[in-house]
Formats: sequence, C-alpha cells, structure tokens
Amino acid sequence: MGIGSLLSDMNYEPLKIVSSGEEAIKQVELSNPDLLLMDITLDGKMDGIDTANEIQKKHDIPIIFITAHEDIETLQKAKNVEPSSYIIKPIQTVNDLLPAIELAFHNFNIKQKLKMSDDKLKLIQDLIASDELKEGKHKNKENLKVRTSHISTKIHNEKDFQTLVGKLEVLGNMDRFLILEVLRTHQLKLSDIQKLIKKSQSTSSHHIKKLESEGLIKGWKKGKFTYYSIDKEKVQNFLDLWNAWIERKDIKKKGEH
Repeated sequence: MGIGSLLSDMNYEPLKIVSSGEEAIKQVELSNPDLLLMDITLDGKMDGIDTANEIQKKHDIPIIFITAHEDIETLQKAKNVEPSSYIIKPIQTVNDLLPAIELAFHNFNIKQKLKMSDDKLKLIQDLIASDELKEGKHKNKENLKVRTSHISTKIHNEKDFQTLVGKLEVLGNMDRFLILEVLRTHQLKLSDIQKLIKKSQSTSSHHIKKLESEGLIKGWKKGKFTYYSIDKEKVQNFLDLWNAWIERKDIKKKGEH
C-alpha cells in the first residue's frame, strides 16, 4: 500500500495489488500493465522470480524485482530472469523508486530496439531470398543458401553482410549521424556531445556506445575526460562494404529488363 501511494505521488496509476504469483499472472492478463513491481517473496506455490519467468513467456513487460533478501544466491537467480531493474527494501520515499523505474523503462526500450534490429535483419535476408527465387536462379534450398551469402563481388559471407547492416542501422539515427560527422574533424568529450545533440548525459552515452560497438568511433583518456574521434580504418572498411553492395554485379543497368 505504501509503494502504491508513492507511485500515485509520481503520477503513476497502481492497477492492482496482489499477494501471490498465481494472482499476478491473472492480473497481467486482465490489465496489461506498462510496468510490473514484483516482490520476490510471495504467497502461494511460486516466488516472484518464478512468476516473472512465467509472465515473460507471454508478455513483454519491464519488471522490477523488490526484495529484502540481499544474499548472492537470490540475486543470481533474479538475474537469470533478466529484470529491468532491482530494488532492496525498505522503500520509503519517491527517490527509492524513481531511479529504478526510469532505469527499467530505459533498459526495456533498448531491448525492444535490439529485437527490432534482429527482426529487420531477418526481413532483409528473407527479401533477398525471395528475390532470388523469383528470378529462378536456384534449383534447391542449398543453392539458395549459398547464393544469399554471396551478395556481391566483395561481400562474400554472412558476417560481412551483418556488419554492413549493423552500421547502417546505427547511422539511421540522426543524432548518431551528426556525432559521427562532427567527429570527422573535431575530438569531443561527452559534455561536448551533449551540447551538440542537446540530449541528456545518459542518452548521449547511449549513442556513443552504439557508435563504439560498431567500431565507427574510438575513445581514450585525456586528463580526467574521455575524448572521442572516428576510427578511420573501421569507417573505411564500412565504406568499402557499402561500395561493394552498391556496385554488386546482380544490379541491372538502367534500361535492362
């Protein structure tokens, strides 16, 4: 009840308070909440971890675990369910809840975007396979599999294709594209990048990590700050892959049928 009152103070709407895992599963089906606060210790046959595991099989909902148990075994078991955040009791003020809730929504959104990226990659691969079938270039599935991994004269394997798609996906965000463009000529630290894109520190850090993960930029310590610049070798490799894709042999010249 106390947590419910704090949530109301934060302009959230507590939908239902239940005491067992079985009730929690039923309420998720009925109310489709945006966020689930799950105590690990519950009445009934299931604890909060088992309940969260069952809910995640059918629903994409960010889950925050709440517990008074600080032992390593409980923490490890909870991590296996991949909660969006974790709070140790007691919860007494809004400040005990707010950071965990914001982190939960942030982590959940990142996971959803990664899932969308995986789905888009599969769609691209399926479309390529579909085009090859329509052109009648393959007599069996094995030939199709071989052909889809040789997209151009220079892109010879699935890894190269995924590398290309990954970098294009990262640069599909205007803020990240702007960061990369400025880093071509200027070294910037995090606070400079915040001012450049006019976003929060956490959002700016997220964009930096995305660019770093694809090898487009690199950072190093300079005094007490980390500065970033483009990784020219990796960017050139990306451009080579992109040019190979554009110039691939199976693109018909204008006017051909």
